Amino acid sequence: MERKRERERERERADEMASRLSQQEQELTCPVCRDIFRHPVVLPCSHSVCAACLLPWWTARPTKECPVCNDARSARLHEPPPVNLALKNLCESFLEERSRCPPPLCRCALHGEKLWLFCLEDEQMACLVCRDSERHAGHTLRPVDETARRRREQLPASAAHIRSKMEEWDRFHKDDYLSAGEHVKAQARHTEMQMKREFKAMRRFLHQEEEARIAALRDEERRKSAAVAQMVAALDGEMAALSDAIRDVEADDVSFMQNYKAIVERVEDILDLPEPPPLPEGTYLDVAKHLGNLTFNVWAKMKDAMVSYAPVVLDPNTAGGGLDDDVVVSDDLTGAHRAGRNSNQAYIPVTPERFDGYAVMASEGLESGSHSWDVEVGDNTRWGVGVLEKPLHREDWFDDDGFRPGRHWRLLHCDGRYTAKYSPDWPESETELATSSSGELSVNQKPRRIRVHLDWERGQLSFSDPDVNNNNARHLHTFTHTFTERVFPYIECVDIHEGAPLKLLTRKVCVSLEDHSQI
Repeated sequence: MERKRERERERERADEMASRLSQQEQELTCPVCRDIFRHPVVLPCSHSVCAACLLPWWTARPTKECPVCNDARSARLHEPPPVNLALKNLCESFLEERSRCPPPLCRCALHGEKLWLFCLEDEQMACLVCRDSERHAGHTLRPVDETARRRREQLPASAAHIRSKMEEWDRFHKDDYLSAGEHVKAQARHTEMQMKREFKAMRRFLHQEEEARIAALRDEERRKSAAVAQMVAALDGEMAALSDAIRDVEADDVSFMQNYKAIVERVEDILDLPEPPPLPEGTYLDVAKHLGNLTFNVWAKMKDAMVSYAPVVLDPNTAGGGLDDDVVVSDDLTGAHRAGRNSNQAYIPVTPERFDGYAVMASEGLESGSHSWDVEVGDNTRWGVGVLEKPLHREDWFDDDGFRPGRHWRLLHCDGRYTAKYSPDWPESETELATSSSGELSVNQKPRRIRVHLDWERGQLSFSDPDVNNNNARHLHTFTHTFTERVFPYIECVDIHEGAPLKLLTRKVCVSLEDHSQI
């Protein structure tokens, strides 16, 4: 009887301890992820949130508000919220203590004794009383620590292997996702600034149009930032699973053996997890959609004004670079130059769309009709203009000689020498051998502008100097080819810093409305 009362007192003390532990755990739980705080930061309203939870929470909402009380004072913060060191230390101590504490299910449900043994036939934990009962008569029972050690050796992966995989994901994938989210925000801020600058001149007439386009920009920013946040959240979820698996594998022997089958299944599932996918193409903002031909697209709402039109708009997401410098696209997306990375220009991260060289591509391809555009090359000593077919993979852009294998047609200038180059170097016909193969051109007068004319149906790509005699353009070279794929205009900025930007010239366009009701 005395022994039974002692067991009851032990159970009451265990329940009381579990209740206090549960209350403490609630106080150390993040209000967003509902888990123990990881690197908590404190907001102006004095509430704390995990740093990793705060960015997705703010990204998915129009204002930076507290997840607990909706206080909006965080919107005035110019720096990230400070770390709550006291709470961080409490959470780390709590997690360390919880990892050392034995689990509540450490006693036999039938006899209340500690579970010291494991029945190999029944695959169940057993106490000393169970060993002598009829239920386990003739069964083989082994100490828990001995059985747990052997079972750990039989796992398809160790805790160290799982931890290594988690660290690899955190090091090589999560940083990319977070950097992508920050770059999307930087693009949004810069693009919004440019949009406001252009709209300032048309404020009286175009206030409503400006608001509509900025709303579209912010909507895309929210969607793409939310998409990046989802990728980060998905990665965090997988890493949480890895962390749970590590905790289960490293748990005390009793808990490990009680959950052994589930642990085996979890570890096998983790080993089958695929690597986190790379950043998909289109992760970043489609800046060309918002800024390209902006004044032309809104001209219909202006009656007594003329607008400039760029036949070719550059895509800044394709601007390439080298080890120490980048190709920088102008704010209006019509010019580009090569700038050192120590300049005021923001560094452009590696993306699936980006060139691996000093070039930038147009935002839209051409696959029919007749098109022409002028490129102002000025006094630059090394440059290239032309068209190319877009490869499927970024690593295919350039070969060892500086350009990618595949079809491209371009006019090059290098220190006074002009060359028409077609790739691949082998012709498809005798006609292409005469008109499309690579070769040096004889140019007596240095052109300051190059006019590129593409006639898709006729299969001709011509280069000329439009400045000769101010009227008749001087022909430089014509490629003849039967185009079957979409081609993209592009420019190469090979001059090292001293050259002026290559500029795609805009045109003044006068638009009149035709009254179809009279037809």
